[in-house]
Amino acid sequence: MIKGRLALVVGRSASLLRDGPLGARLATGGAAAFAVFIFGHGLAFVTQLLIARTFGAESFGIYAYVLAWMVVLSYFAMFGFNTALLRFIPTYTAQQDWPHLAGVIAYAERKVFTVALALIAAGAAVVLLSGGAMTRELRLTFLVGLPIVLLLPLLTLRSAAVRGFGGVVSALAPERVVREPVVTICVFAVLLFGVQQAGAPLVMSAMVAGTVLGLAFATYWMRRLQPAQLFSAAPKIDAGTWRKAALPLLVVTAVEALFDKTGVLVLGLGDMHREAGIYALIFSMAMLVVLPRTAIDTMFAPTIARMHAEGRLADVQNLVGRAALLSLLAGGGIVLVLSVAAGPILSLFGPEFRAGEVPLRILLLGQLLAASAGSQLLLMAMTGNETGAARMLVISAIFHGLLCAGLVIPLGLTGAAIATAAALVVWNALMAVDIWRKLQILPGALGLLRPVPA
Repeated sequence: MIKGRLALVVGRSASLLRDGPLGARLATGGAAAFAVFIFGHGLAFVTQLLIARTFGAESFGIYAYVLAWMVVLSYFAMFGFNTALLRFIPTYTAQQDWPHLAGVIAYAERKVFTVALALIAAGAAVVLLSGGAMTRELRLTFLVGLPIVLLLPLLTLRSAAVRGFGGVVSALAPERVVREPVVTICVFAVLLFGVQQAGAPLVMSAMVAGTVLGLAFATYWMRRLQPAQLFSAAPKIDAGTWRKAALPLLVVTAVEALFDKTGVLVLGLGDMHREAGIYALIFSMAMLVVLPRTAIDTMFAPTIARMHAEGRLADVQNLVGRAALLSLLAGGGIVLVLSVAAGPILSLFGPEFRAGEVPLRILLLGQLLAASAGSQLLLMAMTGNETGAARMLVISAIFHGLLCAGLVIPLGLTGAAIATAAALVVWNALMAVDIWRKLQILPGALGLLRPVPA
C-alpha cells in the first residue's frame, strides 16, 4: 500500500511545487519518510520472527489472516478521508479558514465512527453465527481484533492531520514505529512466563494495545502541531464537497489494501492458515523492492510536475526514464540479495516457512517487473488522471482475486504468488498503455532510448 498512497499524495501536491527551498524540504522529507519505512519494516520483521518462533506457523497464520481482514475493513472505514485530509488541511490552513478546517477533521472522524461501528457489528455477527465453521482460536482472534477496525482508521486520520500540519516522522511513526514494540514486548513476556498456548488471540490483543498507543501518539502530535486558532474555531460543515473528494480516494485506498491482502485472504478463506501466514511474511519481504521507488518518487515528483506544467514532455520522458532506471537498479539489488538468501532467512522463522522460498522469488520477480515500468501511478496522478488510475486498479484487483482463487487450490502458496505477480504486471501494462495514449511517454527506462519530441 505504500506505493499507491504515497504516489497519489505526492502527485497531487507536487504540481504546486517548484525547485528551491520547498523542493529541498520535500526531498528531505522523502528521505526521512524512507528511513521510517525501513525502520518500520525492520521492526515488523523482528516482531514476525518472534511470533512465528514462539507460537508456531499455524497460530502465526491465524493472526496474519485475521489482521489482513482488519486492515482491509479499516480502509473501507476510513472512507477515503485518510488521503482527502492531506488535500483539505493545507488548503484551509493557507486560507486561514479555521471553521472549515475544524469541520473537515470533525466530519471525517464522525464518518469513521459511523462506518467502523457498523463494520464491527456486522463482523461480530458473522463470527458469532459461524458455529463450527471456525476454530475456537480463529473465532477468538477475530473478536479480539475487531476494535482495530475503529482504532486504525482514527490513528491513520490523525496521522494524516499531523502530515497536513507539516509533520513527517511524527506522522509516520505512530503506525510504523510505535505499534510494533508493544507486540514485541508482549511476545517477550510470553516467552518469559511460558504461556505459549494463548496463541493468536494474545498476539492480536497486543496489536490492539499497540494501536491504542499509536493513536495516543498521533493525537498528541495532532494537537501539538495544529494552529492555535483551531482550538477555538466553531466547525463549519461542507459535507457535499468533502464526500465528493473522498469517495474516489476510498476506491483507490480500499481497493489497494484489498489488492495487497488478496493472497492472505484467499488462502485463509480456504482454511490454509499456515500458508496464509507464510504468504503474509514473504509478501512483506517482497515489498522491500518498492521502498527505493518510494524515495525516488518523492524526490523527483516536484521536477516532473513542473516540467509537465510547462509542456516539456521530452524532459518528463527523460526524467521518468532516469527515475525508473534508478528504481530498477536499487530494486534489482534487493531482489538479488533476497533471492539468494531466501532459504536461510525463512528458516529463521521455522522449518515450515521454507515452503515460501519459491513463492518469494516469484513475488520478487513481479515486484522487479513493476519497478522496471517506473512510477506510472505517480505520473498519472500528476497529470490529472487519478480516475483512470483508480479504474485500472479496480480491474487489476478483480483479475488478481479471480486468478488467485483459481490457482490457490491446485498450487497453494505458489499459486497465490503467481496470481499476485501476474496482477502486478497487468496493472502496470494497463497504466503504460494509458500513459502512452495520452502523453506519448514510454514506461520505465525504455524512455531513455526514445525521447518524446518537445
